[in-house]
Amino acid sequence: MIYFKILWSITESLIIIIVVFGFSKTIIRSISIKKIFYQITQPLSKSAIRSISFLVFFSLSFLIFNLFFISENIILKTSSKIQTSEATLIARLSYLRQITEYDRKLLQRLKYLDGRLLYVLYGPSALGLCEWCEIEIPATFLYYLIPHIFLYYLINLGIILLSISTLFDGTIKSWEKLAPIITFSFFIIELIVLKTYDWKSNENITSSFDINWIYWKLNKYRTLFIIVLDLFVAVVIWFTDINVLYQIPSKEKQLLLSINNLEESINRIRALTIINRAVITDEFLQKQKMEFYQHEKKRLKELDNSIIAKYNMKNMILENNVKNFVEEIENYAENLVEYLDTMH
Repeated sequence: MIYFKILWSITESLIIIIVVFGFSKTIIRSISIKKIFYQITQPLSKSAIRSISFLVFFSLSFLIFNLFFISENIILKTSSKIQTSEATLIARLSYLRQITEYDRKLLQRLKYLDGRLLYVLYGPSALGLCEWCEIEIPATFLYYLIPHIFLYYLINLGIILLSISTLFDGTIKSWEKLAPIITFSFFIIELIVLKTYDWKSNENITSSFDINWIYWKLNKYRTLFIIVLDLFVAVVIWFTDINVLYQIPSKEKQLLLSINNLEESINRIRALTIINRAVITDEFLQKQKMEFYQHEKKRLKELDNSIIAKYNMKNMILENNVKNFVEEIENYAENLVEYLDTMH
């Protein structure tokens, strides 16, 4: 119990230090309170709006999930005590709702006092779902919980890094290193609490409301930490984006911006030149192609006319030859008839 209070006081101190340090770096850029309120009303960039919305949405989703899907505490729900008999606990639970297969596995381990004391520390999922965990070896339940707890922090860290991945300001980019340090620090603190907490300290407590339900408290503190961290990063993004948009950049930044704009303009001119050359080349090729087609069409027409003329000439010659041949035959026939007449 003493270890838990000490660690929680250390955690609170870390939260206060982080909040004060972060806000001091953000607010120190503003000259007066009037300027701060003026900046808050200014529009944000699209990337900042997207990042802030993402963080706020995830924070609310995480809060709703932990409010409505928090692990059930059957000892508190049935108004029982740590020392309540197994039969009484089962009877009270069955009166409230139907007992499931998961409940039977959990109640099997809650038959013993040590099982109920470990239930206070490690929660229902570890005692009800872990097949290889043993009450005689309490550390096995901790080993089962470590990846599940780490998953919460890992998902939240991924959300933070994803939300700032499209932002390029130096202050925001520093959170790519700071966020993992803070996240893993709280993860280690939670593991230390679970490891060092005296799980038998609730053995002689008669009222369930006086029991230190460490598992549910840590879950609440973890949720609070994740929400505060996400919203704090969102606020930092808000103020930093406003400062970046509306503060006068230094001469070095102005020079760098001018150089970048000049390079971009040169690249655009080069691209337009290449496109223009391609268009001119294409027009030249189209013109050459049309001239070739027209020339070939003219040649084909001349060739066709030549063929027709030759064909007509050939027909004319053929007709003249036939006509002369017929005339010669007729003359020969007439001469032959005259010759025969003279002989008679």
